[in-house]
Amino acid sequence: LGSGSVHPGRWMRDIKHWRADQKAGHAVFTVVDRKTANLIMKNGLVVQGKRLLARKLEEDPRRCYKCQFLNPGHTADQCPSIAEVCPNCAGCGHPAGACKATAADYKCITCRKMGCPYQHAAWDRKRCTMFMEAKKELRRKHPENNYRFFLSE
Repeated sequence: LGSGSVHPGRWMRDIKHWRADQKAGHAVFTVVDRKTANLIMKNGLVVQGKRLLARKLEEDPRRCYKCQFLNPGHTADQCPSIAEVCPNCAGCGHPAGACKATAADYKCITCRKMGCPYQHAAWDRKRCTMFMEAKKELRRKHPENNYRFFLSE
């Protein structure tokens, strides 16, 4: 790769939120063009002597972090909901950090309102029916996301 073809990266989750024993995390890098991105995704990237795997960063459905609804057309600072809804237990009046619910007690407010199975947290990407449906809709609107590599000429 040429000098300047990969811009400085950032961690997906801020280091201050890592567990004490955590030794690895996901990072996002921006590159100068699709050809460079495809080359890195095909061959990997070596950072400080360690080979890293790479993939496209796909857009996720947006979620309001106050009412927890997917694609609501607003963000938490403009949310019309009076009370904050916990993403873990779907209870009102406390943030996730103060939630006392265990995983067995998790509930998804979005799935519950839509009549889907809701015994999971609102942030559970693998079990949330509404998240998976919204993700499917994004892929339908942006078919290029179905490909492993970026389309190029």
